[in-house]
Amino acid sequence: MKALDVYYLDFKDTTCITVPSLKFKVGQKISDEQGNIFEIKGLSTFSGLTARRDVLNLIVQGKFEGNTVTLL
Repeated sequence: MKALDVYYLDFKDTTCITVPSLKFKVGQKISDEQGNIFEIKGLSTFSGLTARRDVLNLIVQGKFEGNTVTLL
């Protein structure tokens, strides 16, 4: 699935990946375009004026590369 946005916080070695899906859960494994495997450490949804019910932020430890997310 294509990510809507990917941003890396180097000072925390954490990546936030915005995806158009609600099927993900904490503890699941995903991979990036390079084949690197990450465990989902946290989830967040949008709230406020820009709230969307079909979009989720995945929080993973490490640097996620590219914009394709594969659920393992």
